[in-house]
This record gives sequence, structure tokens and C-alpha cells, in this order.
Amino acid sequence: MSDSSSKRRVLIAVDDAVASEATVRSAHRLFGDDVDYLLINVSVEPLPPSVVWGRVSPMMMPFSYPLFTAGGTDELSAAAAAASASITSEVADKAGLVPTEQLAAVGDVADAIVRAAHEHDVDVIVVSSHERSWLSRLFQPPTAATVIKHSDIPVLIVR
Repeated sequence: MSDSSSKRRVLIAVDDAVASEATVRSAHRLFGDDVDYLLINVSVEPLPPSVVWGRVSPMMMPFSYPLFTAGGTDELSAAAAAASASITSEVADKAGLVPTEQLAAVGDVADAIVRAAHEHDVDVIVVSSHERSWLSRLFQPPTAATVIKHSDIPVLIVR
């Protein structure tokens, strides 16, 4: 955690959902202007070509993987990171917040959020809660619940 002589640091996880703008605004209302805000967006890596057999299986629908199109793993990671950076910038602009840092990551969402929180020595993690179907929650636990489970840093869930 940061020491008392420096500004507090708040990590806000955002995605392309409309709720992200409200989450950023809520965090800003709660913590004020004298805080370093870090926004992070995590892109889930697309399925490798060996897993996709040319058509989408209905069993794949509960998962949040985008369809595989083309390119190697490095190209896909670069494209996913660029998409994350774009989402972070767009949410910050819409919410009227100038973040100290904008972070983009690729991989497991909850893991990347907790790892970034530790790497950037934040005081609190802010995530939003999304309404999802029971089927979706069955195959993939909510990100907010997973962040809480794996983080030793306080987590604020905005609904």
C-alpha cells in the first residue's frame, strides 16, 4: 500500500459496457480529486485456431471469448491490447476523468486486475457488477467475486 505522504491510488476496472462510465463517476464522487486514478481494461485472448473448428458451437456461447479471425498469437495479443487501450480512453473521456494512468492487459480478467493492483501499489480496486444470466455465471464466475476472492487489497463493487 502507498504511504500516508503520497496520494492515494485507485484502480478502476472498465469494460465496454455502459456501466463502466457510471462506475468511474461513482469512484470519483467517493474518492474526490486528490487521488491518482488508474483505469484498466482487460481483453480476453481469443481462442487459438486449433480450438475453433470453422463454426461457432452453441456450447461456446456462455464464454466471453471473441471469435477467432486470423493472425498469430502475437498479432492477436497486440490487437487485444490496442482494443483495451481504446476502451479505457473512451470510458475516461465519457466520464470526464483524466486518469493518472491507463492500463491495458490481455488474459484472465480477475487475475490481471489483481496483478495490476499490486504492480501499481493501489489502495483500493473498483469494479462494477454486471447482471448476467444464471447460465453465464455457471460457466464463468463473476469477475467482481473472483477479484474479491483473490485480492488482499480492498475491493469496492459499484452496481
